[in-house]
Amino acid sequence: MKFFIRNNNVNAIMKRDGKLNIILKGSTAMKELKSSFPKSFLRIRNEMIESGILKSQGENFVFTQDYECSSPSKAGSLVVGTSSNGLTMWKNKDGKTLKWILSRLEG
Repeated sequence: MKFFIRNNNVNAIMKRDGKLNIILKGSTAMKELKSSFPKSFLRIRNEMIESGILKSQGENFVFTQDYECSSPSKAGSLVVGTSSNGLTMWKNKDGKTLKWILSRLEG
């Protein structure tokens, strides 16, 4: 199942496979970090830049390969450069949030 973050600044796609959250190659991420960006993700983000997973492209970064995250919130934060609630930020092609989809699947 694919979910999206699309706004004026980024265009990212996350594939959800079971409990895996995979940001897909070609997705973009904000370069600029907000003060609310989780400090615990800063080292991870820097390692992604150093290893070439995130490559500079204009005002953004682009994912050069798929990247697995432990949670949709971590994936969202890495994309938008601020703290995020991934359950409400990621939406399917019909605009339904991941939280809404999961609530229907769990019954």
